[in-house]
Parts: sequence; C-alpha cells; structure tokens
Amino acid sequence: MKNFRIGICDRDVSYAASLVNALNAEKKQQFSCVAFSSMRAVDEYLKVDTLQLLLTDDWRECEKVAAEGNSNEQGQETWSYHGVNALFLTEDSVCSAQGAEIAKYQRVDRLVKILVQKSLLQTRFKLTKTELVAVYSPLGRCGVTRFAKAIALSDNAGLYVGMENFQDTEHNNDLFFLVKTKSPDLQEALTSAIHSEEGVFSLYGASTFLDARDVTRADMKYLLTQLLQTRRFSKIVFDFGSAAIEDLSILSCFDHIYIPKLSDEGANAKLLKFDQLLARMGQKNLTLKMREVILPDVPFDHPDMIRSVWEAEKNDAW
Repeated sequence: MKNFRIGICDRDVSYAASLVNALNAEKKQQFSCVAFSSMRAVDEYLKVDTLQLLLTDDWRECEKVAAEGNSNEQGQETWSYHGVNALFLTEDSVCSAQGAEIAKYQRVDRLVKILVQKSLLQTRFKLTKTELVAVYSPLGRCGVTRFAKAIALSDNAGLYVGMENFQDTEHNNDLFFLVKTKSPDLQEALTSAIHSEEGVFSLYGASTFLDARDVTRADMKYLLTQLLQTRRFSKIVFDFGSAAIEDLSILSCFDHIYIPKLSDEGANAKLLKFDQLLARMGQKNLTLKMREVILPDVPFDHPDMIRSVWEAEKNDAW
C-alpha cells in the first residue's frame, strides 16, 4: 500500500476540496485524499479504485457494523459504506470519542489526532515505491500535457513536472543549473518550487526548451533521485515537449512511457518512423515500456480524461 487513501464526500464542495488539500499537505501522515460531491461519485470511484476511509456528511446509505480490533475499541461505533470505514462530518463542535461523528470545522492537526484516536489510522503508511512516468510524443497537439496532468491528478499524491517546449507559466526556474552543478541547494529549491496549480502538485524544470535540451540522462537520474528523497509522491509524471529532449535515452529512466497519438494515417506513419529511429539509436528496448493512447478532446480534469488514465494504467499492469 502506497499511502492511506481517504475519500471526502460533502455537499459543500468547496469545504471538501479545502479539507483534501489540507490533509494531503500533512507530512507526518502519508495521506492521499480525494474529494467527492456525491455518494454516487464515490460509487463510481470504488468500481475502479479503493479507499481506506470515507468522511461524509451523507450517512443515509452507510451501515453500522460490529467493531473489530482490540479491547480499546469496545463501545466504539463503527460504520461502513460498501466495506469502507466511514465517519460522519457534522457541524457540531463537540463529538463523542466513541461516536462515528467528526466535527467539520476544526484545526487540521486536531482532526488528524481524532482520526488516529478512533483507531482508523493505526499505522503511518509509507510510500513503498514511487512510479516514474514519462508522457512524450513526437507528434504535436495530441494531449501530452493534459494527459500528464490527469495522471498526477488522478493519483492525488502525484507530482506533475513540466518540460514542454514553451511553457506558459509564471513558475519557470533554473533547476537544471542546480542539477548540473550538483548544488547542495537543490533539495531546498525543489521544496520551494513545488506548488499546487489547478489542484495538481506541479514543478517546472526549465525556463526555456533550450535548457531542457541540454539535459543528459545522468542529469535526469540525479534529479529523479532528489525528487524520490522527498517521499511525498506516489507518482512523478514528466511532461516532455516534442522538442524538449535531445537525448531520447532519458526516457529509459522511467517505469512507464505513454505516447499520446492522433487517430489518422499520418500520425501512425510518424510513430513508425519514431520506432525506427529508436532502433537505430540502440534504444529499441524503450518500446517495451511504451504505450500509445488516444485521448478525448477534453480538459485534463474532465471525468473522461481521468477514465482514460484509469484504462491506460489498468492495461499497463501498474
């Protein structure tokens, strides 16, 4: 298990989103939280993924179950929703220690303590492995950035790393100078540069695509090592622009490589040429990690795009 996954379902969508962001930011507990606006949305999610705990303000479809565990849990109410432990979010300021209610409006550190006391978070879940994902395509305008962000968003503990040709962002930086010089300031710079953008933890690697093209495989391995040391993310997803990689062997640093493509003959011909180029470079083994995907023409956070991520990951046997 990579982390402790918590679903938060509240009809006040802004509250649910704020609580998700707050719990995901907790460094002492490896939380991975996802917000839902309805129990129907929870149902759809549970068809393809799992939760360890559900916090909800809608208790009508939950059922009371017998508490399991040690003697300290005797007398404690335990509720479940389709096999997932459930706690009820309430606007009451005082709740029973043995009850299944939890006050919505309180400090996050207090909320975490209550969750632990209720024996629902008995273990600090640590990341056992971080998946390294590259999204790249020799084609243009086929959804590389949208798919990379969708992968990071769908995991809730994912990091999006932008290395596009020309990035339209105010967060450009010179991280690769620190990488190339093996600067002792790199970890601090990474911590400062990682930020939340449209609900996704994001990092931008270079100010211009010329800086990105100067990156070697050794540089990439060093950067990935530094990112893994943060132990904050279960997936690290790189978005490579079609002109942002000079050395295609960089892709060998990743566990999974997704190639978004267009559904036309011209695109297929270009991808065939790309495979032939890899073979001539002695990188034919990269094709074993590559999966071609055709994406819907929707924003990265659209349900259809998230569904495309789930289908790709299922087919890729993560």
